[in-house]
Amino acid sequence: YIKHMDAEKIGLASVILGAGREKKGEAIDYSAGIILKAKTGDLVKKGDVIAEFHTNLPEKMKSAEELFLSAIEYSDEAIDAPVLVYDIISKPSK
Repeated sequence: YIKHMDAEKIGLASVILGAGREKKGEAIDYSAGIILKAKTGDLVKKGDVIAEFHTNLPEKMKSAEELFLSAIEYSDEAIDAPVLVYDIISKPSK
């Protein structure tokens, strides 16, 4: 099971692929990025695809993959998916 996904590390891995800037003024490749195929709480097995990487910088793929994999924690036991919405705030009606 996927126990935890470190969003900051995953975001930095996408920057390595070209989907963001490391320094002000750098170009962004709008075709680059990471598509997550699994989320926290999902059962995954060896060989399952948990993400797709897109880049025009194939030389950066290995370092992005290593950072991405370091962002994932696994558990042998089922876990509850985290709560995504804690509350809804709305404008009071008149």
